Amino acid sequence: PVVLVDYFRHSSNVSDAGATALRNAVIEGVNMVNRVNLIDVDTESSLAIEAGRRNSELAMEDKTARMGAMKTIGANYVITGTVSNMSADYTRPDNGDPYYNGNIVYALTVVDVSNGTVVGTRNFTYSGITGNVGSSADDAIISTLGRVKLSMKNFVNEYFKLTGTVVEMNEASKKGDQA
Repeated sequence: PVVLVDYFRHSSNVSDAGATALRNAVIEGVNMVNRVNLIDVDTESSLAIEAGRRNSELAMEDKTARMGAMKTIGANYVITGTVSNMSADYTRPDNGDPYYNGNIVYALTVVDVSNGTVVGTRNFTYSGITGNVGSSADDAIISTLGRVKLSMKNFVNEYFKLTGTVVEMNEASKKGDQA
């Protein structure tokens, strides 16, 4: 399938740069699975929205027109994201060096472009033992983005299942002989 990755909305405590970094990690992770053809919304001028409008209500009013444009470029599905948290907790253990632990909370939604129905939504939380650590808050968040990439394999397996057809060898041989 052809899958478009749209801009990610985010809460006010998450920066535009943080949401973009998370979106890029999702794109990388989905691309690593090599099961879907990805389109990045930033590469399609008909769908690109300037950064200031991404989270505004005005951008949401254009939803129907944008879905039509997504169909026109051949997208079967669109992945949207909502980022709730990107932060890091400072930890000073009694017997060791202090560190930061990354926290990332977001949700991905898959929408069928042909009819606008939601195929599914999956929530992701990386914190504590599921987060990664770093020597600074930024390092911990960047390190945790590596976990985001790896988790995309399960996401793709869930929403973009591999399908195929089993053909009996005798049938395939007979068809080949007739050609």
